[in-house]
Amino acid sequence: MDFRRFLKGYYIVNAILLIVYPVSRVAWIRMTPGLSAADTMGYTRETNFLGILAMIAAIKFYKSATAEQFFMEIFFYGKVFIFGLYIFVDPKISIIYLFASIVIWLFFKLPKYDGPTRMVRIQNEEEFNKLISKETRVGNKVASPSELPYEKMSKMWFVELYVDWADTCQYTKSIWAEFSNKYTTERFGFATVNLQKIPEIAKRFQINTSGLSRQLPTLILFEEGKEYIRFPPIEEKTGKIGRVLKYDKVKQKLTLEMLANTWRRSNWRST
Repeated sequence: MDFRRFLKGYYIVNAILLIVYPVSRVAWIRMTPGLSAADTMGYTRETNFLGILAMIAAIKFYKSATAEQFFMEIFFYGKVFIFGLYIFVDPKISIIYLFASIVIWLFFKLPKYDGPTRMVRIQNEEEFNKLISKETRVGNKVASPSELPYEKMSKMWFVELYVDWADTCQYTKSIWAEFSNKYTTERFGFATVNLQKIPEIAKRFQINTSGLSRQLPTLILFEEGKEYIRFPPIEEKTGKIGRVLKYDKVKQKLTLEMLANTWRRSNWRST
């Protein structure tokens, strides 16, 4: 893991917002004559707050798919707890802290992944159709994968469909980049589609890109130009959208599907 990506402005300013509370509390004690830590720190209240925050941090560490997700959620919960503590210390300071948090939220966004990747960035619908939705024909008929000899099969494609503003899309990008670096072959390709730039793709695959969407990112495996499997899934009968709880489980499932597909294709090749 390249830890240098955590030295960017987003991480630095949010870390400062977390450490400003203990620093300011200690400074206040030392600058106020006659006050002791027991007089001012409110040990019971602050210990309870910090204990709950520590429990949340442990749970998030276990559940987070990436380090980016872990830090993003700890920054959020940490600032909420510190705001609450400042209310007990001085409501005026709590308002200043809230204002500073909002300003930082507006101007310092979670950095985009800029590490190594082998994912193809698709720029328009025409390119998508040419690369991903390409169908193989036998005579005048569109052939299914089982009808094709190995050498005539097209690539199987893993496609990430995302939007820039969704945090879930940003903090999972490193997963799919690592995925592409590990599994790209002549028979498996990896691509990424920005649905803000190509909204036709979102409409075509029934992906809701609103702020309330639970479909971002949507991950689809394509085989012979057809959708093979997707996450989060959509129930065919009800149209109900499933929910992705752990992205590392998604990665495991996709890995098994790809390995199974490789085995199946290699068996066709040998027959």
